[in-house]
Amino acid sequence: MKKIVIVFALLFNLVSAVANMLPKNVQVILPYGPGGSADLQFRHLQQYLVDKGITANPIYKPGANGIIAMQDLSRANKDGSVISITAGGIIANAEIQNKTKVADPLTITGVTLHALITNPNGRYKTLNLLETALKTSDVNFNMGYHAVGNLLIMDRYFAKLGVTSEVTKVPYKTSVDSSTAIVGGHLQSAFVPMATASPLAKEGKVLILAVAGPRSFKAPQGVVSFSARWSDWRPLDAFMIAAPPGWDTKTTEAWLSILEEYYRDSRTHEFYEKSYLSIDTFGPDQAQRIVSSALKEVENIKK
Repeated sequence: MKKIVIVFALLFNLVSAVANMLPKNVQVILPYGPGGSADLQFRHLQQYLVDKGITANPIYKPGANGIIAMQDLSRANKDGSVISITAGGIIANAEIQNKTKVADPLTITGVTLHALITNPNGRYKTLNLLETALKTSDVNFNMGYHAVGNLLIMDRYFAKLGVTSEVTKVPYKTSVDSSTAIVGGHLQSAFVPMATASPLAKEGKVLILAVAGPRSFKAPQGVVSFSARWSDWRPLDAFMIAAPPGWDTKTTEAWLSILEEYYRDSRTHEFYEKSYLSIDTFGPDQAQRIVSSALKEVENIKK
């Protein structure tokens, strides 16, 4: 028992020493607005970094499918003072648009459970009605999105259903914005993070018709899970922490050391479970695989 305590003490001291190598003030670029899943992740990480003597400040850059945010990241100082909580799809889309590397993924932070929502008083109150509208090119039907990851889900979903016509897709800056449009009856449906949809569903303001995400999450009673409906359904995107391209090895290792401790913390796991997020394999390799996969998916959508 004493040996275990000593090992943990040594690890704690090591991470603390590593934290001292990094700037005390850090900017975190988020290609989203306040209140969404990425912001929840930031707020939790922000509190953890306080204990390491690091003050993290959010820089919200919603809109343009994350291109502006990733451009800012690519131009940022390479001293460890700027990172981003972003997504593989956003990085991929920005690299396609800019024809250059915009970020170095450090690690996946989490895979979110998405909800397909509609208005309880609208004309598409069941999944069958919604899918009939998709298949018959109903001109009254539309679907909102706020991130590239939503478009990836839509593209795979439409392919599974055999939808061949163009579906009206309405862009929003945040999941809060698209959900508000659903509540107000201005939008027929949208894919939003479960963390956004769940409180609204409990209040009866939106109806959750289906969920798409990790198999580890059980769908609410009466709600269709895409991963259960289609055995080959896999998450298409993931949140991740990324750095400006070209960090030196020491700066990268310092951040990875802190982040690895954070994502192994039981309190982080508890927070993620409550936030409908699933922690994935740690490290740059898996994060880069997600970006590479997203590059192919986004290119297919653009075609």
